[in-house]
Amino acid sequence: MKRTPILAATAVAALSACGAPSDASVANASGAAPQAKPMTKLKAAKTQPSTMMASTPGAKEFADLAAKNDAFEIAAARLALAKSKSAAIRAFATKMIAAHTQATARITRAAAAARPAIVPDARSTPDYDAKLAELRGLNGAAFDRAYVAGQIHEHHAALSLFQLYVAGGDVPSLKAAAVAIMAVIEGHVAMAEALPK
Repeated sequence: MKRTPILAATAVAALSACGAPSDASVANASGAAPQAKPMTKLKAAKTQPSTMMASTPGAKEFADLAAKNDAFEIAAARLALAKSKSAAIRAFATKMIAAHTQATARITRAAAAARPAIVPDARSTPDYDAKLAELRGLNGAAFDRAYVAGQIHEHHAALSLFQLYVAGGDVPSLKAAAVAIMAVIEGHVAMAEALPK
């Protein structure tokens, strides 16, 4: 199966499953140490996927990307609960913690059912670490704007990843999990786009 490198190290960041991010820097899926890009540079392209993959990722790469994204989503949502005064954003963040925790569990079970079994790697990436650091440094309306823009961006990227895997993935248990989670991600995109900006 042909694989393409993930661009801008955000591919690792954008594409689904959960856990708490670590502070350790991790090389991207191509093996190169990515350069972190501040979230502010992503705001203009907030609806563009974090990753550009020309072909379907392999099962391990898909499971890892999903796990890293879920971990990031949970960490970002926890920040939103701590920092945002917006009831709508806080409600969204609460839903993200629950949904991405469930997605992580589903991907983990599906990966374990693969033969050979796959163990998703949810460790954070330099890109996700930079995005979280940026969010930590913001307050009030600036935090809310950055969080919402990031959520729109990351959920579009996750949707793109899941669509690729559903269309061409090679592990039936992961494809089934991806189909189920993809429907949830579509709902998250709509919810994120409806948040106050």
